[in-house]
Amino acid sequence: MSRDDRELAKRFWSGTSLRALAPLLLAIFFTFATIGFLMDVANACRTQPRVLAVVVAFSGWFFMTFIVRQGLRRVRAEAEMALAREIHVSLVPDVSLETADCEMFGRSIPASEVGGDLVDALVVAGRPLGFVADVSGHGVPAGSLMGLLKAGLRTRLRGPGDPGAVLVDLNDVLFDLTRPNTFATAAILSLKSESRLAYALAGHPPILHLRRADATVVRLAEGGMALGIQAGERYTVGHADVRPGDLLAVVTDGFTETMDRQDRELGLAPFEAALVAHGGEPLPELFDRLLDLARAQGPQQDDRTLLLLRIRGPE
Repeated sequence: MSRDDRELAKRFWSGTSLRALAPLLLAIFFTFATIGFLMDVANACRTQPRVLAVVVAFSGWFFMTFIVRQGLRRVRAEAEMALAREIHVSLVPDVSLETADCEMFGRSIPASEVGGDLVDALVVAGRPLGFVADVSGHGVPAGSLMGLLKAGLRTRLRGPGDPGAVLVDLNDVLFDLTRPNTFATAAILSLKSESRLAYALAGHPPILHLRRADATVVRLAEGGMALGIQAGERYTVGHADVRPGDLLAVVTDGFTETMDRQDRELGLAPFEAALVAHGGEPLPELFDRLLDLARAQGPQQDDRTLLLLRIRGPE
């Protein structure tokens, strides 16, 4: 047994109470004692007691060795998953950003221990920028690709370029480094001035733009194909005029594709109605309200990620 396995064995035994262990030991004793009794009967009761004791003891020892090895595998898997969860939390914390022109709040709720969604908000060249991505698949593989995507995004944002140019470079990186049938949808939006927003989508659901002036919601859908599918893809940059009090929401399909008992998707319409009715609430409270919509629709099957951006300014 290696040193690491010995350490894991200590963790396994220290984490197993005597009360939990007692039924196992009793089960082993009675199981192999019964085997010893049957062996003695088959030998016309001529087997010496010490021979039976040795057979029972060794049989139980081999059985316990098997149990411990399986326990070590479980402890190792739990340790690796705990590390993956820590990495995921460090890569995708809740985001909150406030500038003179806007405020942003975002959160990603993974469907399992490790998620493949990404939400980010930062200031680039003096202007606020938000980013949401949804990697195909689930669990650790999707989370690993999500980490690569965040690193690529942060590196790319050190250089010049509009949202479309950023997606072009991210697409080429993912196409070169990922296996076939692996992709990511993404949405990037940047407040270029206090009244002008630039954005681009890569196979992502539309951005919802609540216009406070007339209490209507517009779906912003300019962009192109999901990232990592086709090299050389180009992304159209869309623009929207924004006013103080306007709200923008970027959701992943973990929200919109939530199914009810009749296998009906939630879709975007309920979120649009909620934005009209509650768009003036503090962003964290509005996030919880939109999350409640999805929870009421059905159980979570995919990562749920939402980024909210509200335009500031004089009333």
